[in-house]
Amino acid sequence: MKIIEIIEIGLKTKGYDGLYVGECCACEIGDLSPGNCLDDRCTPGYKHVHSENENWIIHKLKSPVSDDEIEGIINGTS
Repeated sequence: MKIIEIIEIGLKTKGYDGLYVGECCACEIGDLSPGNCLDDRCTPGYKHVHSENENWIIHKLKSPVSDDEIEGIINGTS
């Protein structure tokens, strides 16, 4: 078993959707660390998808995040 698989199991067990680092990086279960960037700054979070396009983020909040907040995080203006 690879470390990524162990991390995915832990995330799923706790109800998380993926990992993020601040507002600069995010990855979801099933595609964790696609750029081999996993490190100790990664934080578990919840996936939020924009209602009008396919843009998504992983965020610390489980409660809904607005489309404007999603775009702000993606564009670095939030």
